[in-house]
Amino acid sequence: MNLFKKISDKLFSTTISGVYIILFAVSIATATFIENDYGTSSAQNAIFKSWWFELILLLFAISLIINIFRFRMIQQKKWAIVTFHAAIVVILIGAGITRYFGSEGIMHIRE
Repeated sequence: MNLFKKISDKLFSTTISGVYIILFAVSIATATFIENDYGTSSAQNAIFKSWWFELILLLFAISLIINIFRFRMIQQKKWAIVTFHAAIVVILIGAGITRYFGSEGIMHIRE
């Protein structure tokens, strides 16, 4: 059990959460350049639908939830920080729902 705690403390620390968000930013920036040069489907296949991209988002969401409880944000009535963290988690959950249950299409908008 001690080994599990050490691994979880390393995986979900605030420092590693910062690394996750930086990796996410670099990934979507790279995807933007790929999309610009090779098209949307190339960016989706190379970045957005890859297993490692989903893993980064999953680890980031879990670390946010763990840090809410680790730093007792609710008990200390840090409502602004709790709201910010919870909002990011809700956005990531929405992204996951869209990724696995959404459909793509074309919307025609009149000028």
